[in-house]
Amino acid sequence: MKYEIDNEEIQDKEVSGWWNDDRTKKWHNFTYDKDNPLSHHLILRQKKVLNYLKLLNLPKGSKVLELGGGAGQTAKKICELGYNITGIDISKHLCEESEKKCKKFVTEGTAKFINQSMEKKFPINDNEFDACIIVGSIQYVGNLNYCFNEINRVLKNDGNLILCQANMYPLLDLIKPRHAILKLSYFLLNEEFLISPSFKSILCESRIGKYFKKYENTTFMNLNFMTKGTDKLDYKIKKRLYSYNRLKKLLVKFNFDITKKTGATFFFPKKNIFFYFWYILDLLLQKILDFKIIPFLINFSDNIVILAKKK
Repeated sequence: MKYEIDNEEIQDKEVSGWWNDDRTKKWHNFTYDKDNPLSHHLILRQKKVLNYLKLLNLPKGSKVLELGGGAGQTAKKICELGYNITGIDISKHLCEESEKKCKKFVTEGTAKFINQSMEKKFPINDNEFDACIIVGSIQYVGNLNYCFNEINRVLKNDGNLILCQANMYPLLDLIKPRHAILKLSYFLLNEEFLISPSFKSILCESRIGKYFKKYENTTFMNLNFMTKGTDKLDYKIKKRLYSYNRLKKLLVKFNFDITKKTGATFFFPKKNIFFYFWYILDLLLQKILDFKIIPFLINFSDNIVILAKKK
């Protein structure tokens, strides 16, 4: 795994540009809204993260650091559990929304939100926090060494890290032909960064791109069949790809022991005639994983949730 990417300053600037763009203001409330077709897995992964936090049995008033916490939906629930929360996010408007959602706790002095990158020195004292939570944001980190060294610095010696991240091999994608081919290319080529699910992107943006890049402007490469699924992005952001094994290696490198692990969702049921089929199948697979009947299923869940302790 590449812990420090080339041109990480550009990465940080692009990530900041996107998350400070007005278009991302929709995440103030839409993330966990029932009208969001992805809310099912977002709500479940949040619930599992909070369950791990509760399992720590931290005393009331314990300090929790949340990195990349977005619009404060999880921070508010952490405050309601009786903990002090400090949130760090690169987006100014998301920090402002977090303060708005947690206004009562900000006023009481038990919540504060800092607008800065996860890759800059945290304005926090050494050994200050009992736990750190990161949900879905380390995919944007260019310099993992710096970020995790900072996490280690601010966590107490017996501190815990709860890490939740999208999986690069979700079962849902493996039943879609084009997405399945993309996931196979991830595996065979050991890809580290997200590629659009189009045949053109797989050929031109992957590690074999050196053989096909010169053909990217040909008529064949630009047929609808080849370009279908290509993401047209305004910001040049490298999104890291993570599997359970990659997250495990990451935590081991930075001196964390995994104490618990699980996954969150396999399918997103749509409101159609197959809704109950997919709903029951998802529920069944989730229970099989939760009760550790087939632990290997974690490798194919949509999100991986890990509780780790600082050594």
